[in-house]
Amino acid sequence: MDDNEKYFLFEECLFIVKKWDDWDLMNELMVKTALTDHSPFIRRYFKDFDRLETVQLELMLQFGKSDCQLFLGILLQHLQFNAELGVNAKLLLRNMNLALCSELQNELYSEVMEKVAGLAEISTADMKFVLDLRIETSRKVDVRRSIRDSNSASRMQKIHCDMMMTRNREESQTLKDLVKAVEGYWIKSMYEVIDLILWLFHRDPPTKEEIEKFVTELADMACNRTLQKVSHGYLTLIITSLEEHSPSEDKKLLILMLEFIRGSWKLSTTNQNAIIPLTRAIWVRDDERKHCFTYKHPSNAICARSDGGECGFIIRYSYERSYWRNELCVDERDYWHTGLHFHDTVQSKDISIYSLCEGYIEPGNSIIMAIVANRQSSFWREKWFPSITNWKIVQTYVALDMRDHLVYQERWRKSS
Repeated sequence: MDDNEKYFLFEECLFIVKKWDDWDLMNELMVKTALTDHSPFIRRYFKDFDRLETVQLELMLQFGKSDCQLFLGILLQHLQFNAELGVNAKLLLRNMNLALCSELQNELYSEVMEKVAGLAEISTADMKFVLDLRIETSRKVDVRRSIRDSNSASRMQKIHCDMMMTRNREESQTLKDLVKAVEGYWIKSMYEVIDLILWLFHRDPPTKEEIEKFVTELADMACNRTLQKVSHGYLTLIITSLEEHSPSEDKKLLILMLEFIRGSWKLSTTNQNAIIPLTRAIWVRDDERKHCFTYKHPSNAICARSDGGECGFIIRYSYERSYWRNELCVDERDYWHTGLHFHDTVQSKDISIYSLCEGYIEPGNSIIMAIVANRQSSFWREKWFPSITNWKIVQTYVALDMRDHLVYQERWRKSS
């Protein structure tokens, strides 16, 4: 569907909403177009900014979700040609996720707020409105940062543990449960989501309609929080393994869901994750080991460290209370005698860990499957590939979320 078709269908659905208060077709349009890029359509619609009715503005926000750059850019362009704030600009500011905008597009957010404060004919009431918005936004940002960085000052930054993954599996019995887990910040990456889908899908296969609704809800939530995207290569490896080697009839709908996710730019990516292979493992004790990853972050392209060793990071695995947990080592003492040194451009919040697992079908014939290595992966492997029992991990990788760096790089490019 191109933008002209989308515009026409939206106008028809809007007419029905306004005349009969019937939202069925509008909701269906949102579902059917949820995985497409709405920004050209929204920019076209906002050309008549001041003439838009409240219902039109609210619908544009629903279509665009929390595309901070898009809506901040629209606001900034509108304010350049106006001396006062205006009803529609206030409505947009009131309903946008300004805390997320402040974090992801801080420079653009500050520019919009400065532009509002400098309006020639802004009223006292509007000044108070904007001041209250900024105070509330600042409070929300502080809360988000305290949750996200609560362990940043410690020697280790927690990534995840088997106990948490097991709990997520036990509590995610349906796609609705999985949506709640993502919404509640129990899950931080699409790699974990895919792993849970592979497990629960075999237990209670959803319908095509439920799959479409689930992927739409997931894409919406991905706009409102930092959910690491899954790499296309990871999904392709799973899809290929299912197509060629799984005897289950349920795999058709599962593959459809994985393809929906691969087709969503909000949930998957070809270039926003750095895929870093494990360099070596150091066993400290039977219940503790260090996984060393050699990696020069683009922000540290010119390394000024004089203490030798290569740029990289270490993930510590420890066995506690019958569960494995892993943490990013951020203390220099953990890097002594490893041949690596650490830069804090690598953060645990940006890390997902997965492995390539080889399963033998018969002598001389095997398949390679991508998994988030944990206890639950053995459950779904048995279900989808019942004839393959001899699995072994052949390589471990870190998928490092590079979105923050790419945003910074783009700002630097524009300012140069």
